[in-house]
Amino acid sequence: MRFYRQSLFYFVVGSLLLYACAKGEHIDNYVPFTQLVVENAAGLQLYVDNEPYVATGGRAYRVQAGRRTLGIYKGSEKIVEGVFDIAEGRDTLTLLNLSDDIPPALVREEPLPYEEGFINVRMVNTNKEIADLLDDEPFHLVFYQQQDFRVRPPQAITFHEIGDTIRQVTSTIPNGYQRIDVSDNQQSIWGFTGRAQVLKADYTPLIYNGLEVFVSYAQGTIDMSRYHAFTLYITNDVLGTTTSYSNTGPYWNFPDGFAVAVQN
Repeated sequence: MRFYRQSLFYFVVGSLLLYACAKGEHIDNYVPFTQLVVENAAGLQLYVDNEPYVATGGRAYRVQAGRRTLGIYKGSEKIVEGVFDIAEGRDTLTLLNLSDDIPPALVREEPLPYEEGFINVRMVNTNKEIADLLDDEPFHLVFYQQQDFRVRPPQAITFHEIGDTIRQVTSTIPNGYQRIDVSDNQQSIWGFTGRAQVLKADYTPLIYNGLEVFVSYAQGTIDMSRYHAFTLYITNDVLGTTTSYSNTGPYWNFPDGFAVAVQN
């Protein structure tokens, strides 16, 4: 009888321990799901960790949160692939496919905090002529905002003497943003208007036929009143004639400047 009681006691204790372990294991293995939206990917196939996924409603996919390898396919052709930390609840990525010469990219539109007097810029180059002049090397852009412009002859234009620099511009869409001070231009009638000087990788000016090279940008390119984070690209404009004013020397200019790929 005593043996029977001891056996029963150990059986009950063992069962409770197994149940506790099983219960603990269930909690440890819990992985939350999220609703993942991929913008600009209509008609394309999403793969998560090499497995095809189907949207559960509209553009949303039910995906396990955490670090995942995401791929976008068109049929059997892989368009882009990358590793992302998928947030819990809801997350959004955007497929950027600017041109045949620019590698597509999956990017996250980060919820950057608004900061008075500044905008956040992510810059990519799609201009073949600039790439050729620099032998496809990374380059930098110094943004000189316009202060004033005299329309009547002799025409004159005034730029800020100091500008913010966007560094390491290439034909690949970067993940992070860089910041530009636009505090003076937010109150100016000219808005986001000026010229950006092209610097080589060693921060010396790019010279073409004896003159410095600039990329112009004009009010209307971006909407600073509604957005403060922009993915911009240098348009495939052709370097034409030089530009000069009564108070400046001549310089080479890409007049079409920048275009907006994404803003938020």
